[in-house]
Amino acid sequence: LAAEIKDAFNKEFFNAETGEYANGTQTAQALPLFLDLVPEEERGGVIGKLYNNIVYEHNTHVTTGFIGVKYLLPVLTRHGHSDLAYELATQTTYPSWGYMISQGATTLWELWQSKIGPSMNSHNHIMMGSLGAWFYRALGGINLGPEGEGYRHILVEPNMVEDLDWASASIETVRGPLSCSWNKKAGAVSMEVVIPANSDAKIVVPPEEEMTNVIVREDGQVVWENGKFVPGDPGITAATARGHAIEFSAGSGYYHFLLTGE
Repeated sequence: LAAEIKDAFNKEFFNAETGEYANGTQTAQALPLFLDLVPEEERGGVIGKLYNNIVYEHNTHVTTGFIGVKYLLPVLTRHGHSDLAYELATQTTYPSWGYMISQGATTLWELWQSKIGPSMNSHNHIMMGSLGAWFYRALGGINLGPEGEGYRHILVEPNMVEDLDWASASIETVRGPLSCSWNKKAGAVSMEVVIPANSDAKIVVPPEEEMTNVIVREDGQVVWENGKFVPGDPGITAATARGHAIEFSAGSGYYHFLLTGE
C-alpha cells in the first residue's frame, strides 16, 4: 500500500522534466525528500532544485512556514548540505531566526514578520522552534539508532560545519545522560561522548576533508590506523570506514576520541 501511495503521489505531483514537485517551493521539495518519496534516480535533481531555490533564488533564506521549516534543515543535512543548513540557521536578515533576534526578540514569534497588533498573534510561540532539534541532532550529533526507541541504540554523528570550531550538546534520557562535545583544528578532531547505561552506540568521528594518514585514539589507545580497526579498547567492539568518516561500535560509558592526520 505504501508503494502504491508513493507511485500515485509522484504521478500526481512530480515533474520529471523540471525536477520539481508541485510548484517547486522549498516545502514542496523538502517534504518528499524527508519522507523518502522521491525515486532514487531523481533524488539528485530534486535536492539540486531545492539547493538552488534557497541559495540563488532567495539569497540563502527560508520561504517556508512552520510545517516546511521543520523538515528543511534535516533534509539538507541528510543530503550533504549541513553547511547550507547552518547558514540558514545563522541568517540575520528577514526572514530568519536571526532577524527575530535583531529586532529584540527573546522568544520565538508566530510569524517571520515583525508585526504588532491583530496581524501578529503571538511573540512567544514555538511555531518555528524545530531549529532547536536540529542543533542537537545535526551539530550535537545526538540521534536514535535503528530500532532505538528509549535510546537502546544510539547514533552519535555530529556535523562539523566549516564555520564552527566546537559544539557541545547533552540530553537526559530514560537511561541516563547522553552527551557529545567536539572541537576541531588543523590536523586534529577531538570528540567526547557519554553513552548511558544499558545502551549501545554507533559513534561517527569525521576527519577534515582530504585528510590522510588518519589515526584515531580513544583515551590514548589507538583504535584506528592504516585504514582499519585496531582492537584492544574494552569499550570499542568494531570500526568501519563510512565515507571519509570512521564509525565505531561502542557500549555504554565515557569515550574521548582524538583523530589526527595530515
